Amino acid sequence: MKQNGIKIITLFLWVTFSQLKAQVVSQSVEKDIRLFSVYLSTNSDSAYHYIQRAYKKSLVLKNDSLIARSLYNLGYYHYLKNNTVESKKLLNKALNYSNQCKFYKISALSYNQLGTIAFDENQFEVALSRYLKALEIADRNKIAESKSRVLINLGNLYLRQKDTLKSLIYYNQNISNAEKNQLYNELIKGYMNCAVLFSENDLQKSIQYYNKALSLSQHYKDLYSEFNLHINLSELYLSGKKPNELVKVYDHLLRAKKLQLQLNDDSLLFYLNFNFGGYFRKEKQFDKALEYYKMALRQSKKNVNSDQLLNLYKTLSETYLLKEDFKNALLFKNMQYNLSDSIFTEKKNRDFNEIQTKYEVDKKNLKIQLLTKEKIIEKDRKKWVFLVNLLIIIALFSALLFFRNRIKTQKIILAKENEIHKQEVIRLEQEKELKRIVGLVEGQDQERNRLAKEMHDGIGGALAGIKLELSQCNAELKSKKIDSVITKMAEAFTDLRMISHNLSLNSLKNKDLNKLLMDLKNDYENRSELMVEIVVFPPDSINQIKETVKHQIYRVVQELLTNVSKHAKAKTVFLNLTMHEDFLNIIVEDNGCGFNSNDSQGIGLSNITERLSTIEAVLNIESAVGKGTTVTIDIPISQL
Repeated sequence: MKQNGIKIITLFLWVTFSQLKAQVVSQSVEKDIRLFSVYLSTNSDSAYHYIQRAYKKSLVLKNDSLIARSLYNLGYYHYLKNNTVESKKLLNKALNYSNQCKFYKISALSYNQLGTIAFDENQFEVALSRYLKALEIADRNKIAESKSRVLINLGNLYLRQKDTLKSLIYYNQNISNAEKNQLYNELIKGYMNCAVLFSENDLQKSIQYYNKALSLSQHYKDLYSEFNLHINLSELYLSGKKPNELVKVYDHLLRAKKLQLQLNDDSLLFYLNFNFGGYFRKEKQFDKALEYYKMALRQSKKNVNSDQLLNLYKTLSETYLLKEDFKNALLFKNMQYNLSDSIFTEKKNRDFNEIQTKYEVDKKNLKIQLLTKEKIIEKDRKKWVFLVNLLIIIALFSALLFFRNRIKTQKIILAKENEIHKQEVIRLEQEKELKRIVGLVEGQDQERNRLAKEMHDGIGGALAGIKLELSQCNAELKSKKIDSVITKMAEAFTDLRMISHNLSLNSLKNKDLNKLLMDLKNDYENRSELMVEIVVFPPDSINQIKETVKHQIYRVVQELLTNVSKHAKAKTVFLNLTMHEDFLNIIVEDNGCGFNSNDSQGIGLSNITERLSTIEAVLNIESAVGKGTTVTIDIPISQL
């Protein structure tokens, strides 16, 4: 009996150790796949090393889902390296594994990438078939991000075939899907695709879509998207015919230049310099245009494809022709023709090699299918053996743990009862504190209302009476000094009315939050104190907020703007209100002098904290000296 017990324990320990080892290897594969994604755009050799290692480990582990992920990423790597034959082979293998283990995300991604390869090869029917298969998988299994990617590719496919109507339908479906699932990157791409679609025949609509994408990229601080949008808008305005559009071209290029310096990414200089050249060429400053085109030419060795280089040679030739420098014009025209011939020859050789290897690939695929079936049979047999052994071990182990768990359960129940008692005490204290804060805030609001009435009826009335008496006296005296005093009294009376209006509760009634914030913005801008930019997304999302919550939000924003006006020395304040599924997010950001966030908070900030606690809002302040201040407020949807 003792020997049998030792054997069972040894077997149990062996199974446990094997499972732990498999878990460690699985985590290692996950890490390698993440490193592949990190290095893919910066160091392709390192990226290939990590994904190749992930693939080998996943084969040893015999984990179909990890094998499928590794194969998909390997296929995508070879696609980026223009090795389409190897890419298709790896993607088809990824499909086999993902279908076996029902890893639908990889299935959808693989069909989508195979469709893109067919699209690049002008095989439109094959591309459409694979895209629709990817869409069906993503839609059926509710894989929102993959669905958006496929919808964009379907729109691109129909756009290439000049079917703008179907293209627009798919682009709009992507926008709807991205908005519903908060896929902001795909939403930006959707707006950009619609902008490109309308760029040839409806300039204003194209600009509207670009500006929507620009607003989103700025809101989510996606600097690369913001840079690309400024470049695209500069190209769009360059194609226009109105004189004032060149000013907009230059403005967008300056903003793009600022972003490039911020990103410190030299690969963006080609597009920036090329478009600066286009601007100066349009301004007929040909020497300046050539200077920028040559800078773009020096940057063309980094991350610039053949089509872009062809366009640069063509533009240089045309610019030299406009300068009547026929020698250089001919030089770049010849460079354009030589590159065009080279591209054609390369494509022809690639097509020939693809046909040549197709037979070998099909032959290998047949062998792979046979080996795969054999592996499936062997795998099933091992699974049954493993399951039977596992059930025996579980039964023995369950009996061992039963009495131990019974004792633990009693201890847990006692601990839970103590915890519930403590939580109840804390809850009662929090309710008491909340009632105190609510009473304090209501008292402050009533005192504001009383002060507003006293100022308006008392001091305001007195000032109006004094102004009237002075006006009557000056009717005979006609003194310019008295007129000046009357004018200043009128200004003081106006300021007094504005202060009493802001303090009064009556001024907030019968107005939605949008209107109140716009009035607050206009007050500051009319007094030339601050420029206030307000963005609400979605636009009508804050119009149905409860009266009490609206009041607290308005007073908090009013207090924050007052603090900025008094202390921040800022010129601009950005106010963003975004309604999410679970909460309303408010961001107040200024470009002022900032402060040390470790300093003790003043009375104004204490008032803000007390108001926000009445609606269970979370406040976060980020600031540094010389770098402005960002205040973030999250209000639960249940409070609205």
